[in-house]
Amino acid sequence: MRVIGIGSPHGDDALGWEAARYLARLPGIADHLRIDCLDRPGTGLIQAISGETAVILLDAMEAGLPAGTVRRLSADELMAGVGAVSSHALGVAESLALARVLGVLPNAVHIIGIQAGLAAPLGKAPRGRALATVSMIVREITGLQDPLPAARPGNGGIG
Repeated sequence: MRVIGIGSPHGDDALGWEAARYLARLPGIADHLRIDCLDRPGTGLIQAISGETAVILLDAMEAGLPAGTVRRLSADELMAGVGAVSSHALGVAESLALARVLGVLPNAVHIIGIQAGLAAPLGKAPRGRALATVSMIVREITGLQDPLPAARPGNGGIG
């Protein structure tokens, strides 16, 4: 399974990259998953997911939720508001919709969105909780177990 952090190195848009890098450092994750970062969606995302059977996409989101809230979405949920498909102005939803039209959308696409707003002076605790929640969701999706028993974050913030 492939995990792709989407974003850029700037502000909250780096949350997808940060989550991917966090996962890559966790015991029992990097050995079983292919983890990459991608500079924004678009045709690069379509190329990255082409040929995969299952992917997990990590990205910052703006959904009007408290900063650091983590939501798990399906590709269908994310693409619900996409109208006509064009190669212009491709966000994640539009890229997935175009991949579907092109016949290269993986069978299983999981999107994990992290609510933006963590670049503000909220401190490290909300960011740490968000990353721990991302890890928990990835483990649920993949069935990978945490080799080090530890307190699990509550399910608060999971949509």
